[in-house]
Amino acid sequence: NVKHICQNAFESLNNIWVTVPKTVKTIESNAFRITGRIFCEHKRRPKGWAQNWVHTTGDHSWQVFSEVLWADSWHYEDGMPVPNDNEPNLLFY
Repeated sequence: NVKHICQNAFESLNNIWVTVPKTVKTIESNAFRITGRIFCEHKRRPKGWAQNWVHTTGDHSWQVFSEVLWADSWHYEDGMPVPNDNEPNLLFY
């Protein structure tokens, strides 16, 4: 029943997978500062999501790389998200 993800909600987490359910209506800027994958049940970014909801930085101390997959780029197998081999992934760098 998650409807909102606030700024810096997932900050500086490494090697994680996050699934964003369809119930999410708003995501604030820089909500995800992670290394890993973000699976979105939406097919594209809704209007209520900040333009920069995935933040990437490359300073000398740390880097964040997030791979974002939309609903048509993945599916569930045994309750876990799995990327489709034939769909391109949207990368945020």
